[in-house]
Amino acid sequence: MDERGEKLIRICANTKGAFTRLERFVENYLTDPKPEQLEVRLKLINENWEEYTDAQDELEELGHDTNSQQQRDEMEERYCYLTGFIQTKMKELELTGAPEPNGTTELVVKQKLPQLSIPKFSGNLQDWVTFKDTFLSLVGDSTTIPNIQKFHYLVSAVNGDAKRVMQHMPVSEQGFRVA
Repeated sequence: MDERGEKLIRICANTKGAFTRLERFVENYLTDPKPEQLEVRLKLINENWEEYTDAQDELEELGHDTNSQQQRDEMEERYCYLTGFIQTKMKELELTGAPEPNGTTELVVKQKLPQLSIPKFSGNLQDWVTFKDTFLSLVGDSTTIPNIQKFHYLVSAVNGDAKRVMQHMPVSEQGFRVA
């Protein structure tokens, strides 16, 4: 094999090693999350993938690679898994309002606050704005609580005239949207 072919094979092998290290990062993320590294890791994955595909293309053109399609398929699966995982985690951080990774390590202190209770609403219009704002901030605007569960919270938070109105609504996701 010529020198260029050997170099291309080394690039492919190095990429496989880099993907293995990135897979280890992903496996460890659940027990040792490092969100500040997500953006950098995603960049590494993309750079390695580009190098791999370029090297693999050239190997095929030179006629050096006999298992190219099988290796490409395996590497593509690894690439898709890694990018999907990291992009999902980055989106989760955006949704939870966590700070964007900026390359610096910051100490975050979480203080245990008393649990807030959902206020009760009896149908008195003077109490409506306060009830609505509080309910929406605690339950209604949450992206992690399913609508049907929000509906149950709402039903448990009303009494009197408001409860009588809600008795006629279906217990469903649509019921919450209507309520």
